[in-house]
Amino acid sequence: MIKTEMMEQTMERVQKWQREVEINRRSLEEKRKEREKEVLRQLRALQTVAQHCKEIKLNQDLQQAKNDSDGLRAELDNAIAVKHHLENNSNELAQKLYRTEEALLASRSKENELRRNFEVKKSEGQLE
Repeated sequence: MIKTEMMEQTMERVQKWQREVEINRRSLEEKRKEREKEVLRQLRALQTVAQHCKEIKLNQDLQQAKNDSDGLRAELDNAIAVKHHLENNSNELAQKLYRTEEALLASRSKENELRRNFEVKKSEGQLE
């Protein structure tokens, strides 16, 4: 009977050990699940930070593009103003050239008329 008692005690110890193992397994399983939740929470936080950084970078790039665009617009406006100024100067010079050519033609015509008159008077003997 002593053997039976020893076996029963051994059985009780094994059962107790199994219960402890099961309790430890459940505890570890809960800890693992909690750790997974924490890792997922941290991952979401990192993703949020990464998205925020990406948005900041995009906003900086957008602002830089706007600044570049504004600068180019100012340069274009300045170039257009210079072009209009040069076109006006060109038109004024073309008009002055046209008037000068007309005056030159009129002067040549007058010169030719004076030469003819001179030649006529010279041939009539009025000039010596």
